[in-house]
Amino acid sequence: YLVSKYTHIHRAFITLDKLCWSRITLSGNVDLYPHSFIRDGNDKQTVEVEVDASAGKDKLSAKVTSGITDLLVLMFTGSAFHGYIHDEYMTLPEVTDRVLLTSVDLAYTFKPISLRPPADAIKLEFSIPENFTHGSVWNGDAVMICTRNGTLDIFSQDESASVQATLYKMGQRVITENVGVDSIVYKLPNKHYILVNMNYIGVGNT
Repeated sequence: YLVSKYTHIHRAFITLDKLCWSRITLSGNVDLYPHSFIRDGNDKQTVEVEVDASAGKDKLSAKVTSGITDLLVLMFTGSAFHGYIHDEYMTLPEVTDRVLLTSVDLAYTFKPISLRPPADAIKLEFSIPENFTHGSVWNGDAVMICTRNGTLDIFSQDESASVQATLYKMGQRVITENVGVDSIVYKLPNKHYILVNMNYIGVGNT
């Protein structure tokens, strides 16, 4: 609408975040309360859309990037870090089994799509193709579910030699199962909770 209506605007950007809310169950009652909700988890779904008219007002294109942020996951065993290069700068010892706690951030970009300019700039016209391909940008909800489930499956079951190898398999699965996804980026930073020796001030850390 904006890039079609105004001659000086050639790009428009839209960003949306989706949070998960669940109905509250009151004490001693199995029924869900009709109008009270609680935030269900810290993770959120994201989508960014860029509509581009730089090639001409009659040649609109769109790029859609979806993702998940702040997906906190933990495993007590089955994670490792070994087989990497050893040189004079290496200080981290190899480990074949460890605790892994991380907050997953991921973003996948769909292949660009062409858009028809609205016949009337005052009206908001938008249509979804009837026979869209599974895993395409028009199948966004299913792609999001597939991506989240695949990420959690591989995180739980994969016993790679590194987190890097695990996230590579995650991205590989998403692209393989969703033909419309052009690229994907994962971030799995290690979250460490290290004990601090407080004995010097007479405080135990237990």
